[in-house]
Amino acid sequence: MRIAIAQIWQETNTFSPVLAELDDFEAFRLHVGADVMLKCGEGQEIGGFIAATQAADLELAPILAAGAWPGGTVSAQAMTHLEEILLSGSAAALPVDGVLLSLHGSMVAETVDDVEGNLLKQIRSRVGPNVPIAISLDHHANITKQMIEHCDMLVGYQSLPHVDMFETGKRTAELLLRNLRAEIRPTMAWRKIPMITPADAFFTTMEPMKTWFDAARELEERPEVLSISLFPVQPWLDVPELGWATVVITDGDAELAQKLADQLAEMAWERRQLFFVEKVPPDAAVRQAVAIDGGPVVIADGSDSVNSGAPGDSTHLMKALLSQPIGGQAFVTVVDPDAVAAVLEAGIDSDVTLEVGGKRDRIFSQPVSISGRVARISNGRFTIGGHLGADIDMGRTAVLDTGEVQVLLSERVGAGHDPMVYRHIGLEPSRAKIVVVKTPVGFRLAYSSISKAAILADCPGLSPSDLRILDYCKAPRPLFPLDDLSEWKPS
Repeated sequence: MRIAIAQIWQETNTFSPVLAELDDFEAFRLHVGADVMLKCGEGQEIGGFIAATQAADLELAPILAAGAWPGGTVSAQAMTHLEEILLSGSAAALPVDGVLLSLHGSMVAETVDDVEGNLLKQIRSRVGPNVPIAISLDHHANITKQMIEHCDMLVGYQSLPHVDMFETGKRTAELLLRNLRAEIRPTMAWRKIPMITPADAFFTTMEPMKTWFDAARELEERPEVLSISLFPVQPWLDVPELGWATVVITDGDAELAQKLADQLAEMAWERRQLFFVEKVPPDAAVRQAVAIDGGPVVIADGSDSVNSGAPGDSTHLMKALLSQPIGGQAFVTVVDPDAVAAVLEAGIDSDVTLEVGGKRDRIFSQPVSISGRVARISNGRFTIGGHLGADIDMGRTAVLDTGEVQVLLSERVGAGHDPMVYRHIGLEPSRAKIVVVKTPVGFRLAYSSISKAAILADCPGLSPSDLRILDYCKAPRPLFPLDDLSEWKPS
């Protein structure tokens, strides 16, 4: 048997004004043909595909592995290029007995809102109706009717932090192989839920998300249940089918699949109010951090989360840090290519005054004038491990030393959750008093061994907790919490 494998993966924040271009994929992951096997065989979903299919001694047809760090809408040019590689590669791989795709599920391009559904439709038209297609998804995917119609098996991550990306790929491939061997008859049902929530309480090992995900794992113990995937969608999407979803795959029992999908959907709806957490305004967040004995204290700027596709140039926490004594070192990142260019032109150890930040997100932030010494520079390239292990390229980076506050300037966004953002340029977070991270929850695992405490800052931005400040135009209405929707039942 011959199996085609491919990946196109990016989490889109449609409210970001910064388009994701082809060079964003080239900086993160872009491999074609045989290079997919050579460079993606050990980690994440593609690695899981390869491990499962090689163990079954199958022939693989690797097509594409393309991924970009979360960001804005994918440009038409970049999407066309990736689509052409995927579809021409799919045609060249024929005939195939099955298809394995690693997709994100919340990818939006200038040319299409439902990238994954559109790609699946086109692949289905090429391989035909009888070739099974199995896809793995980030569990922050936005499930659409088109996605369900054009694949046979759909499997999501089970953990945040996403420590099970390889395992999800492997589980997806094993389902496909069992189907090809006629051991199972995958039957899929789903239920859309008219709700979105902030991401601050999305950690699957903590309440309120834990109970919902634990319930899915318990139901999977039933022998007739093949897979259950829950999708608390990342909320910074303005698309026509936005909302949480449940997907259940049984062995030939459509009635049971729908019953369980509805049961879990109703459970999520009943718990919807629990996903809102208390957050602290930026000035108060800094005061609270300063008052804590020792450090580092992590302040999470979830509203400018580069792990959620935000531009990374918010100035709110930077201003709060600069406006009061810290009693130690404070680290903060700002994406600002113009400031980086000015700093590098001035040179190491130069004293400069710059307008920093607020140039990408001009809705919620304004540039701030800061003065300091050019203390460090780097090429912005490093490798992170853990649940999102990857090679990172933040472009050229520099540290502006303003006294207590170390402002790390970069040309690109990086891994907002990981200490290597600072360590790669010689700033050690464990010795700081305050460390600002650009993610609502992903930092908890990466900083667990060094952080004294964590504070969630309430800043305006393009990945906010208060979703009502965003201008949703395409999303279906009514939609909780954007609308006064107090009752809902699966139907």
